[in-house]
Amino acid sequence: MSNMNNANGYENAPATLMIAVNCACCARPLLDAVSVETGMGPVCRKKHGFNTPDSVVELLAVVSTLASILPGEVYLSVVGGVSTAREAANKIVHRIACLGLGVEVAPLLLALAELGFTKLAGIMTARAATVVITRTETTVEVVAPFSEEFNARVRNIPTRRWVKNANGKGGRNVIAAAHAKALFEVLVKSFPGATAHGPKGLFTLALAA
Repeated sequence: MSNMNNANGYENAPATLMIAVNCACCARPLLDAVSVETGMGPVCRKKHGFNTPDSVVELLAVVSTLASILPGEVYLSVVGGVSTAREAANKIVHRIACLGLGVEVAPLLLALAELGFTKLAGIMTARAATVVITRTETTVEVVAPFSEEFNARVRNIPTRRWVKNANGKGGRNVIAAAHAKALFEVLVKSFPGATAHGPKGLFTLALAA
């Protein structure tokens, strides 16, 4: 009797779950052995800086930072048995490829930046987030997908204004910082459970318990 649909089947085995089948950056299928082993396709490796890190980092110089960022088991799996920052970065990218871009990979993206791949970590973070929130001393700016529901709600927030991007493509809602709480409530109602990126990194849009 086949166990393909069984919870104990091969498709649920830890070894199977940690096989990268989609690119860590663009989520397209990985079609060659090198890409499966790396966790990233050849186009993304070249385009987004994985072939060449933004800066040369010595692993020993960042191990304490990695230990503070990553959960214990993940830290051991990334740092254990490696001797260079590049090897650790390879393990992180492969793990991201297996997990997919979402809130749960936020510590991995921070660690990837610490290892010298700041550009790639930034691109992955941007692609993971449905909503992007930026704060200044006086305002809160938000970039979100088109939603009639969201547009109707956000227009009711005092001081809200629409600012076009410099290139003329798209724009963002800008609101006085005093109304940040109202904006957050509108985002949660309009995009419940979505992944957002704010000043403190990736998080899930949800009301406080």
